[in-house]
Parts: sequence; C-alpha cells; structure tokens
Amino acid sequence: MLRWLRSSLDLVRRSPGRFGLLIALLNSLDSLAVNWANDHHIENIWVDTLGGFALPFVLMLVAAVARGADETKQTWAALVQVLRTTACLGALAVGITIAAFGWSIYSIIYGLGAALLLGKPGLFLQDQGQFLASVEAGILLSSIVVGPCYFPLLLHEPEMSPIQARGLSMRANELNDGFVVISLILMLDLSAIALAASVPAHGLTMAMCLVLMGVLNYVAYADIFEGRRGNRPRGADDEDAVGGYPPSRSHSALSHQRSTSGSPPIRANPEAIDSSSAPVAILAGSKRASNMARTAGTNDEPPVRKTRSI
Repeated sequence: MLRWLRSSLDLVRRSPGRFGLLIALLNSLDSLAVNWANDHHIENIWVDTLGGFALPFVLMLVAAVARGADETKQTWAALVQVLRTTACLGALAVGITIAAFGWSIYSIIYGLGAALLLGKPGLFLQDQGQFLASVEAGILLSSIVVGPCYFPLLLHEPEMSPIQARGLSMRANELNDGFVVISLILMLDLSAIALAASVPAHGLTMAMCLVLMGVLNYVAYADIFEGRRGNRPRGADDEDAVGGYPPSRSHSALSHQRSTSGSPPIRANPEAIDSSSAPVAILAGSKRASNMARTAGTNDEPPVRKTRSI
C-alpha cells in the first residue's frame, strides 16, 4: 500500500499539467456547488448526500486522467470510456448506495440534535472545499463496498459488467491484505480532511487530496491487474511480487474468477505463466549413448560376454 502511495505521487509528479487541470476543474465544481447551496438555502445534509452520489463519477474521471498520464496515447480513449453506459450504470449504483447510507447516518445525527441545531448556520455550507469534503467522506465506504480497484476496472475493462468488476476488485483486495489497505485508506482519508481543514486554500487542498486518492486506486489496479512496473518510483525492485504477492498466485486466482464469469481472461505477465513441461531437448534426446553401453561387445566375433572376475 505504501508502495502504491509512492507510485501515485510519482505519477502525479510526472504529469503536473494534466492533474493541475483536473484539480482546477474540481475546485470550480466545488465553488459552484457551495454558491448554489447558499443561494438556494440548501441544508448541509442534502449537499453531503449529493457529494456521496458524485464520488464514483469523480473517481472514474481521475482514473481516466491517470491512464492518460501513464500512457499518453490512451488519453482520449480513456476519457471516452467514462461515458460508456456500463461504466455509468456501475458508478450510479455505487453512488446511490453511498448517498443512501450517508443520508441515513446524517438524518440520525441531525434528528437527535434537531432541537439545538435547527436553523443554525452550521447546517449550511460556509466555506469553499466543503462540497469536496462531502465527496471525500465517501471514499472509505466505497473501498469497503466495492474495493479500491472497482472504478478503474469499470473504466479500463470494457467487456466487464459491474458485478464482475466488483467481484474481481473484492478478490484483489482480499489477496493483497484487504484489512491493511482499508486501514491505510482510512488514515489517508482522515489526514486529507484534517489537512483541508487546516489549510483550506479555497478548496484546492481538498481537490488535491481527492485526486491523489483517485490516482491511488488506478495505481493499485494497474499493479495488480496489469503488472505495470512503470507506475513504480525509480529504484523500485522489478522482481517484487505483483500487488504484494507472487504473480502466479494473484493472477491465477483472479484469472479463475474471470473464467467462471464467462469473460475473457485478464492480461497477465509472462512471469505469471507456470509451465510444468520439460524442455523439448531433454524429451527428444538421443538414446545412442545408452544403447552403446548396453550392447557393448556383442558385435565382436565371437560375441564377448561380460563375466565376473574371480
């Protein structure tokens, strides 16, 4: 997980222009949401619900930009995939789940404190970055429900259905110490919210943290499912196991998952292919030497028998 974080930072460093534009876009979206909510007196609970609903689409957009930063020729192809019907339906299902869960929790909290909080300014957005904070708050839940690799799988595996993508993402999370991954995501999520609260920078801090979390999801997908050593920081050992485990273990388990779903097998590294066949040269070797040893002396006249000396 820490290696994925270093690789994510390295990928952002290699393409500051792309990610800078994405951060600016998210910051503008935050400003529009805050101004709209304040102008129409929309309570914070509804803005938080909208933020949870928007999270899957934001993560897919970040994954598309990350693919373009990783492979320049794939920039437009990845962006087009964001609008694909299957990908949108998969993101929509997760967005509804996160929004419903968030609305339920906030309703309970606000319901218990309604007598004290009703009509107070705290129920409305006050500062830039609060809408993106609502988006960021759903990352942990989405990682638990569908796994970190779900949105990159939706985007970069067009033949895969949302159900298959979720199954593969959860399986990959299980193989790669899922509890540790979820725990670190929680720590990063809380750190991002704390940093944004300390240095709001008109919402730019939260936008940067949100982009970094999306790039982290892409790097995890690329490492586990594609063995993309190029996402690793310089000096990383290319002989390391893919996703924290030997390639044969992670890829064979995930390929079995894909084969049972009826989809084409996922791409694996050549090193992940296990062959138990002996070399052809060994199987087709000549028996001349053994025959000569076995028949030695039988062509002599008269034939010579091997006798035991006394």
